[in-house]
Amino acid sequence: MADYSDNFDRANNPDNLGANWTIDSGELNILSNLAVGVVGASDICRGRYTGGAMASANYYSQATIDATPYGGYVAVRATATNRGYVQHWDGTWSNHSLQANSTEIDTWADAGQGDPCVVKVEADGSTIKGYFDGIERTSATHSGITAAGAPAISTSWENDGTFNDWSAADLAAGGGSIPVDNRGMNRGMNRGMNRGMSRIN
Repeated sequence: MADYSDNFDRANNPDNLGANWTIDSGELNILSNLAVGVVGASDICRGRYTGGAMASANYYSQATIDATPYGGYVAVRATATNRGYVQHWDGTWSNHSLQANSTEIDTWADAGQGDPCVVKVEADGSTIKGYFDGIERTSATHSGITAAGAPAISTSWENDGTFNDWSAADLAAGGGSIPVDNRGMNRGMNRGMNRGMSRIN
């Protein structure tokens, strides 16, 4: 099974994300230990992880995204010319869409999730799912993108959304997702407990 990660904790790089990433559109760079898009570079700043191949076409990609103001994406099965299966996170608007290349195949409408958020997309055969802080929120059946491609990240406008703690891994044998990073689940649990305590007080 293939398993890759990148926390982007390295010196500022105004040119790219480093040797393990290929930029397909716009510009992405390292700033303050985060992956960010470059203002004015492109409407879409998109990079694929090319530091190693996935073992199959069934895998997930996830990252902690601060989406203010317009959004960020994680993707699987991406190529130089196809965005693959993409889960969009938008901390300001309420349309967090699951996409096949640029076609919406499902959406989750919620404006109260809050930034930052651990966003995850996984493809298991023709079953495509999106998760937010460890909770499945979007799903669809789609068979239009079958090649393994590569995991990817992107911003939806210039310099919108920063990425931290990115990872991708093949799904467990026999199908099904490897659990999301516990930090995402803990963040969601803490947010819920804090809301409940506030109501009691």
